[in-house]
Amino acid sequence: MRGNSVKASGVKGALSFSGGGGEISSLTELHEATQEEAEKVMILKASELGADAIMAVRFQVVAPSAGLYSVMCYGTAVKIETTEINDG
Repeated sequence: MRGNSVKASGVKGALSFSGGGGEISSLTELHEATQEEAEKVMILKASELGADAIMAVRFQVVAPSAGLYSVMCYGTAVKIETTEINDG
């Protein structure tokens, strides 16, 4: 599960982005869409490797300047194997 909220920090940022503070819905939507796309790419790559699941998923967000927004989604791709237990 994940939840996203983008807010301006400081008085100047809050006034310039959201007209007085609080959540900046357009940036929150951008963050969610970018995060979902990164997650889809990770799942596709894991599937291409033959993975059954992805463990310990993490997101790294970088916004180096206005107009640039990067989300990296990563985790450990695993192949699940079943084994028989012999009670012997």
